[in-house]
Order: sequence, then structure tokens, then C-alpha cells
Amino acid sequence: MNREELSKYKGSLTVGKLKELLNEYELSDDALVLVERVEDTYFENHHWKVYPIRSWHCANMIRYNESLAAGEFDDVPEEDRRAPFTEEELDSMDSQYHPAHWASTRKEHPDLLFISMHY
Repeated sequence: MNREELSKYKGSLTVGKLKELLNEYELSDDALVLVERVEDTYFENHHWKVYPIRSWHCANMIRYNESLAAGEFDDVPEEDRRAPFTEEELDSMDSQYHPAHWASTRKEHPDLLFISMHY
């Protein structure tokens, strides 16, 4: 999913709506935020898309590749060095995001905020 596709998600949770809900729910500042886990089937079979972001872990692997290319590991025997990470490997380390649908609380859990991925 790219920025243009992301902009088409009308009716999803926005910062403005989240502020309204937080004001309405009157949660304490130390309330825990939980995000709904959705099954892979939504992405694999129902055409949900993700917005990929390079993860912190991936950034470390990119720095490793750069250091390797700059010769910083030349003193390490080649058989003891990891090969450079491929673009495919780096892409597989991306964090994946999908627009949230709603935020809510539950009477039985007044100290928790639940972020839902779908209705």
C-alpha cells in the first residue's frame, strides 16, 4: 500500500477522532493501549494491504551492509562474515501497518484502550 492508497481509507480512526474518544472515555494517562490482532487471512484472502515501514532492526542490517561495503570487516575472515543482506531479506524485515478502524473501552477493563482493526 502506498500513500495514495492510504489516503482512500475514509472512516478509519484519525488522530482527531482518537482525541475525541480519549476525552470521552476519560482514561488515565497510564492506561494501556491494546491493538487488535487480525488473522493473516484478511491480508492473504480478503485483499487487505499493508503500509510497510523500514523497521529499526532492518536499519541495523542496512548499516551492516554499508559497513561491509566500506571494508570495516576486512580483518574478519570471509567465512566468519555474514553475506550482505539482500533487498528481499530487508523487505521481509519491514514493519507492516494497516489503518485502525476504531478505539473503545470496556466496562470490565476501565484501564485499557482497545484499538480495533475492523468493525
